[in-house]
Amino acid sequence: MSIETPLVEVEGPKNRRLVSLRRTFRVPIEELWSALTEPDRVRCWFAPAKIDPQVGGRIELEQPDGSKMMEGMIRVFDPPRAFEYDWVSRHQTSIVRYELEPDGDGTRLTLTEHRLTDAAVHQRAPGWHHNVERLEAYLERGTSQPPDGPRWEAPGKIYRGRC
Repeated sequence: MSIETPLVEVEGPKNRRLVSLRRTFRVPIEELWSALTEPDRVRCWFAPAKIDPQVGGRIELEQPDGSKMMEGMIRVFDPPRAFEYDWVSRHQTSIVRYELEPDGDGTRLTLTEHRLTDAAVHQRAPGWHHNVERLEAYLERGTSQPPDGPRWEAPGKIYRGRC
């Protein structure tokens, strides 16, 4: 995967936008599921997390400074196929969904986030691009990075004018 190649597609009417991303990882479905739903693993590629793994359970993600990035309720928890939750933050309320399916020797991830405002799309497209690259590095090479720094600077250039 190249930082110069757009991974995220954007569609939908103004202020009701959808971002989607499809990526195949060279790991078994259970491995990818674990990286998406277990707090100790989510921390390695995305952010510190609290996840109550059940429909109606809570999910929270933290910023690098320890403040709350988002909170929400889990809508779907169907191991190892589907995980969906509300994303509620100061700036946006949306729905994030991960769908997993076997794909040859690996697993195909379809990530969607919908009900986005136009302003949020400009952050989410490069943000998901960046975080999926981090997920790939974590799963394939065991590389874990802190989530601070200019997170979306490079991917942000790709999506300027596309969203």
